[in-house]
Amino acid sequence: SASTTNQANNIMNDDSVHSLIAAHTRRPPHCSSSTSTAILQQHEGVIPFRYTLASTHESRKAKEQQQQQTNNNTVSSSSSSLTQQMINRKDRARMFTKLFASGNTAGIATPPSRGSNVVVSIPEIDVGCAKLKRVLFLLGSYYNLFILIDTAAAVSADKLSSKYSTNSVENYKQEKQRCKELILLLRRGNGFGNVDDEANVLSEEILPSHRILITASVSSRVAFVRQLPKTEIVIDCEQECYTQLTRFGFKVILYKLSNYNDDDGNKLSSIGKELLG
Repeated sequence: SASTTNQANNIMNDDSVHSLIAAHTRRPPHCSSSTSTAILQQHEGVIPFRYTLASTHESRKAKEQQQQQTNNNTVSSSSSSLTQQMINRKDRARMFTKLFASGNTAGIATPPSRGSNVVVSIPEIDVGCAKLKRVLFLLGSYYNLFILIDTAAAVSADKLSSKYSTNSVENYKQEKQRCKELILLLRRGNGFGNVDDEANVLSEEILPSHRILITASVSSRVAFVRQLPKTEIVIDCEQECYTQLTRFGFKVILYKLSNYNDDDGNKLSSIGKELLG
């Protein structure tokens, strides 16, 4: 009958629409290749950590290094990725011991489970610090990590300088360029301690660019955390941010900003210095 034919056409049309949507679904760059489109469609917003490349980053690097050594008939050295994986675990355990010590402001005795959403706020001046990058690498290869770079001090300085424009379009361009430069600086590798240079590089799979945000106020950081689903813990350096977020029930670890410098006079990140010495 005509009604049966129309129903069949509707079913075909629905199938075609679903097929079209699936075929044109963009896969996030930090998502593992084994994750199906259907799984991605079930998780709107933040992709669960187990489906990201970061969740298998260390084990993959270890296997790649082992395979390379086998192909080259070389003996595993102390700097191999397998050894590096063990170094990462030890450094992460040491970092967690300090971060979740009994005196932390969130009152958390044990670290959140692997794959939890963690937000870390850092001042712009700390971005180039090698110890900070090491801390963020250890967090990003264990948690869904989100970075908020606080540019409040730099923005205030710009407003007082002759470079500041009253044109909103020009200000937008300046902020966009500042964001690009900070992300590039954050991704640049720096040798630190007994780890491979690569173990300090915040690659796209460890920390996707869309998870690095530029903020210029406490209110913007608070707004972001409140909109992010299932935020397990926030690490911030301002009392006002701590006060506002804890009022809404968030767990916040507060760290103090200090003027640390290395032997060459370069600025050391407060959180990097506190957690890695």
